[in-house]
Amino acid sequence: AKKIKGITCNSVNYKEMDLYEIVANILEIDKFDEEIFKNEIEKIIVLDDGALEFNFYGGRKVKWQKQ
Repeated sequence: AKKIKGITCNSVNYKEMDLYEIVANILEIDKFDEEIFKNEIEKIIVLDDGALEFNFYGGRKVKWQKQ
């Protein structure tokens, strides 16, 4: 947690390579592919508990939780 003038931040930080691996897993592909990512994923939301919610174009949502 970072502290700035009485404000704390409990956000979870993910390494770029970890995110590539997570996204590939969510998309059920062997290796991260930027074009597939851009065409499939509308947004990723980091939840309070550090889980990631992947919102696909078309409305499907998939939650990823660190093991």
